Amino acid sequence: MGAVRGIAGTFSGLAAATMLFATPACAAQDDTTRAIPVSATTSDTATATTAAGSSVANAAVSHSVEISDDAHFEADRWVVDQRGRLAVAVSIGEDTLVPSERVEEVLRTDFAEHGLTNVRFFFEQGGAGDSAVSYHSDIYSSGPYPLGTARDHVEDIARRVRFDQRLASNMN
Repeated sequence: MGAVRGIAGTFSGLAAATMLFATPACAAQDDTTRAIPVSATTSDTATATTAAGSSVANAAVSHSVEISDDAHFEADRWVVDQRGRLAVAVSIGEDTLVPSERVEEVLRTDFAEHGLTNVRFFFEQGGAGDSAVSYHSDIYSSGPYPLGTARDHVEDIARRVRFDQRLASNMN
C-alpha cells in the first residue's frame, strides 16, 4: 500500500526505500541515513479506530496504537500537565510502510540512549505522502520533521528537555 518516501528526500521506487528502511536498528548506521527500520510484519494492513470512531486502514497503523484526530493538540495538552516530559506527535502518511509501533520503539530507544525516558507518543492519520514527527515539551514544540530525519533531532531535543528539567528543579 503505497511507497515509502522521505529518508533524505523522496524515493521513486519501493525497492530502494525498503532496502534503506530495512536496516536493523542495532546496526551501525551513517548519521545521514538514520532511518527508522521497517519491521518484518509490514505486509499486514492494520485497521485502527480513531477517537471519533472512524476506521483507518494503512500498513503503517498498528493495532496497538490509538489514532487521535489531532495528535499535536493531544501532545500539547498532555505536556502542560506533565512538566519536564516529552510528547511526540506522529502523523502517519499514506505512503509510509513503517508501522507506527516501530516508529515509537525506535524513537523511544533513541531518547533513552540520551537520558530521556519520560516520553509519550500520540498518533494521527495523515493524508497522502510522507509521515511527520513533532516533539512537544511544556515550553516549546519542534518540527514537524519528515520521518526519515526525525531521529537526527533526538539528541538535541533530549538535551533541551534535560536542561529544562534541571532549570526547573533549581527554581524550586
